[in-house]
Amino acid sequence: MNHRFTILALLVMFILSGCQPNISVSTDSKDTDLSSFHPEIVRGEGFSIQPDVRVFTIFAFLNGPAGWSEEYGKGFSPQREQLRADMQKQMATLDPKAVQRWSDFYQKHKQIPFRYLYYTLTLGAPPQFNYITPVAEMKYPEIVASLDGFNRVLSEFYQQAGIQKLYEETYREVMMAEVRQYDQARIVSQVAFVYGYLRLDRPKFETFDIVIVPAPFDSYWDACALNYTKRLYIVEGLESNDYGLNTHEYLHMLMDSLIPGDLAGQKSKLNAIFEANRKAPYVKTYQDVHTYVEENLVRALDHRMSSQLDPANQANEEGTLYKEVANGLVLEEHFYQALGQFEQNPGQSAQDFFIEMLKTVDE
Repeated sequence: MNHRFTILALLVMFILSGCQPNISVSTDSKDTDLSSFHPEIVRGEGFSIQPDVRVFTIFAFLNGPAGWSEEYGKGFSPQREQLRADMQKQMATLDPKAVQRWSDFYQKHKQIPFRYLYYTLTLGAPPQFNYITPVAEMKYPEIVASLDGFNRVLSEFYQQAGIQKLYEETYREVMMAEVRQYDQARIVSQVAFVYGYLRLDRPKFETFDIVIVPAPFDSYWDACALNYTKRLYIVEGLESNDYGLNTHEYLHMLMDSLIPGDLAGQKSKLNAIFEANRKAPYVKTYQDVHTYVEENLVRALDHRMSSQLDPANQANEEGTLYKEVANGLVLEEHFYQALGQFEQNPGQSAQDFFIEMLKTVDE
């Protein structure tokens, strides 16, 4: 699986400390009810897999007037290529001043796609895109504050660029074609495995819904975990997953409850390790030690779990791990080896073990 390349690594980039958006949240059903845009939803125990008109709209904006062209694959996916061509055709028919306004907003607020996605999923149904997510339910309200006002830009773009017609006539089905490839039974078993491996009381920790949204208009290998208090959106580009649960992203949702905020009193030592590696290829986008430690642990857990689910793949998992270590995620090997001890001690909680593990990190 290629979700190692997730742009979740960029979560805290440009964070504006303490900045809270001053927004008015709508409870009007015309804003909160998106069912007419998503009539086909695959539902499972605690999760759904579905297209999302808001996700489509932001990728139409990014691939259109924003001029965003980042791609980790050898070339754009056929779906993304088609969308870019359709947007180019649409832009040519519009008032150039309107197109320039949209482009100018992006250039003045040039941020990674993750942040635009996070912002957009706090909004309600088109064409108004009013706020429907209270600030108290946002894990990253500073992202919303940094892009406040973009919903008006998105509304104008949606209406003038004919996005509803594009979505309903073509791209909802493009997204549904991806939805139908997911293995629901495997997702159920993978979620259960996560809680079993970590020995967590599932009703206590499973306090959120999972919404998986395929986004074949993103770069290959990109996946985003959009965390809110009550919901985890996993937006997945092509080949970022194998149509099961993106365990890596799911684990990130649990880490706030499992990693102590003070890093078990080891923050100074761990920060020195972070600073020594922060220019490494896989680390340079991280902005703080807590996020760095979390990413190392999540990757180590993901490799251990993948090896247990498919023992024949252990050598490949470890090969990937050592590549990640060589590129700056140097805590990962220690965590991976330590988790072997956790597996042999069934009476210990994950929270207690992680505290012990952090204390044994060698400077």
